[in-house]
Amino acid sequence: VPFAIIAAYCFSKGSRKMRAWMLRHKRLGPPIRDWENHRVIRPKLKAISSVMMVAGAVMSYFKLHEEQPVANVVITALFLASIAFVLTRRSAPPGRSRTRAAA
Repeated sequence: VPFAIIAAYCFSKGSRKMRAWMLRHKRLGPPIRDWENHRVIRPKLKAISSVMMVAGAVMSYFKLHEEQPVANVVITALFLASIAFVLTRRSAPPGRSRTRAAA
């Protein structure tokens, strides 16, 4: 999710055609529109992105733990900051109940 949001922002500054494609995309479009319109990340996407970032941190640990310990610390810190960002965003637009937002 955070990477799709960053990509959408970058494309909004560079390629209108690519941005339009991302917004119309079946899977990418709704989360990007949720973010742009309400600054919301759906709970399911929060869970998926957090799990994927933890998996990335674990993989980088096993790959870099002996050769590049400083890089490993930096990567882990970036993943943790990204996870904290994602988890602290709202899960539903203002005024919507949690039950309707989860559906």
